[in-house]
Amino acid sequence: MDDLAPIIEEIGKKWDVNKKISWELAEMVSDAYAEFDSHKQGLSAGLQIRMGKTSTQIYSYRNAWQMKINMYNSPELSVSHYAKMHDLCKPYELSFTDISEYLETAYSEGWSVRQLAQEVANNHDPDQELKDRQYFETTVKRMRKCWSLPLFNEIPKETRAVYYDLLKELEKI
Repeated sequence: MDDLAPIIEEIGKKWDVNKKISWELAEMVSDAYAEFDSHKQGLSAGLQIRMGKTSTQIYSYRNAWQMKINMYNSPELSVSHYAKMHDLCKPYELSFTDISEYLETAYSEGWSVRQLAQEVANNHDPDQELKDRQYFETTVKRMRKCWSLPLFNEIPKETRAVYYDLLKELEKI
């Protein structure tokens, strides 16, 4: 074990630096979105290209930072833990107290992000109406994406017209 101590310490130091950098990055992303409108042309796309991350990952950094700064005495968990709690608080209608208790327990019990999400899911019923709405919106987005694919042009013109009319009606809902 003594011969492993220096290696473990070196890896631990790298991890400490990585955690610090992740939170600094989360703060910077959040500040950028606070300074510029979230729909500012090029902000999200520029960050995605420069950081090599998806828009979901970029927004997760922002959301994690916003959740962390709004909590008093927040435990030292990863950006991913806070981003996941941000994602879970609306569908499960979690109170500020619930969120705080879950994060404290995750810290004290050493839960992974997956374990944290599972605990919330096991203890709360999601808002079914919200869940249905999110499913509906995702389906419409996928339909829109299908419409834009070159492969879609192989479908007969009449069928494409019906599909387009349906898509327009769904987008009105």
